[in-house]
Amino acid sequence: VFEGSPSGSVVTSLQAQDPDEGENGTVVYSLSGSWTQQFSLHPTTGKLRTASVLSRLERQEYEFTVLASDRGLPSQTTPLAVRVQVLSSPSSFPQSGSNTVTFRSIEGMAPGSRIGSVASKDRLARADGQVTYTLVGGTDLDGRLVVNRLTGDIYLAQELDYELGSHYQLEVAVDDLSTGFPHSTITIVEIDIEDRNEYAPHFAEDPITVVISENTEIGATVHTFHAADKDGSGPNSEVRYSLLQHTPPGTFLHIDPITGILTVGAPIDRELNPFFLLVVQAVDQALNSSQRKSSAVTVRVFVTDENDNSPHFLSPSVLSVIENQPIGTVISYVVAEDVDLGENGRLSYQIKSSSGGTRFRLDANTGALSIVKELDCEEQSWVNLTIEACDHGASRHSATQLLHIQLIDVNDEVPVFEETAYEASVMENQPIGTQVIQTHATDRDQGNKSLDR
Repeated sequence: VFEGSPSGSVVTSLQAQDPDEGENGTVVYSLSGSWTQQFSLHPTTGKLRTASVLSRLERQEYEFTVLASDRGLPSQTTPLAVRVQVLSSPSSFPQSGSNTVTFRSIEGMAPGSRIGSVASKDRLARADGQVTYTLVGGTDLDGRLVVNRLTGDIYLAQELDYELGSHYQLEVAVDDLSTGFPHSTITIVEIDIEDRNEYAPHFAEDPITVVISENTEIGATVHTFHAADKDGSGPNSEVRYSLLQHTPPGTFLHIDPITGILTVGAPIDRELNPFFLLVVQAVDQALNSSQRKSSAVTVRVFVTDENDNSPHFLSPSVLSVIENQPIGTVISYVVAEDVDLGENGRLSYQIKSSSGGTRFRLDANTGALSIVKELDCEEQSWVNLTIEACDHGASRHSATQLLHIQLIDVNDEVPVFEETAYEASVMENQPIGTQVIQTHATDRDQGNKSLDR
């Protein structure tokens, strides 16, 4: 801290962490030791201030202890030794022409690596020990950077991580005792951390399951992929997406390389493609393409059914059945198919119309066609039925079939004479073969079964 600074000037901010929860993890700060009356410490923020105007002539350095205690029972306490240097006021002495320097450092450099120096060439030429360099402030609260007191070189005390901090500012006090009177300046050191591509993009879930309905509109969003890259802002954490695998092949699904949004690219029919297997790749955009990192995730896409198909009949449209079969006899099965799933594909059957009255019954579930009334070919030789098959979807689809049933005749009729009795007369001595009378009988059966004998 500079001498002459007003009372209440901020010296530094101290911070302690306690991983416990609640009061056990709440930290309060206090001062202990000699010279504490010259300073004040906020009990909760840890901000250290001057409590009076300090003079370098009276004392150049103060040492005391800061205690960090939690509020638990019993309380846990950790001490920290603090040394405060009183610097000559910069306004009292000539200033150097430039008091700001900037360096760049790549994250991951090993501890002990030299970043740069705040020493000027003319100061380097002076006798050792005549110029000293002291780190008096800045944003490096974790002590990752150190300054050599004699050379002004800045070194890494710990490895720098871009993700924890991309920029540091140091305040270095330069005390020059080589002249007849002390000369003190503050040099501001700006250190920019250059990100190294350490991390590959990461998907939070693998595999990913997606469910879509068939006939989803082209362009509709199916899923949004997100792969997080823990590298700092910039190309190392910018992610691009692509499809490494699309099974079955096609353009059914498309991914936007920037947003990671998966959309429908072509009509999808569950009856043709009930399932898709995708492999989605995420690649960061490191400027050096050879250093880019990637990861991939497996995506299972299930296509759900819609009632978009009508039944179609598989059974023949023409049947033959022998008359006089017992009532209840199953003469055939009506069979139709609907390629939809579940209720969308479950069928029921019914007779919509019949040219033969109620001679037949059709089981709604099995499609069994049975006789419910005696069949007589002599009354009707052909019966036409209109059969309907209907699914059970929310919006029902149906199909009809005209079923032709031929009744096959059996010899179930006897010949019948036209007259119940015939009388005739014949002259005696007529030759054999002479016609005596002409009779006629009919038979209702068909074909040879109706020929007279």
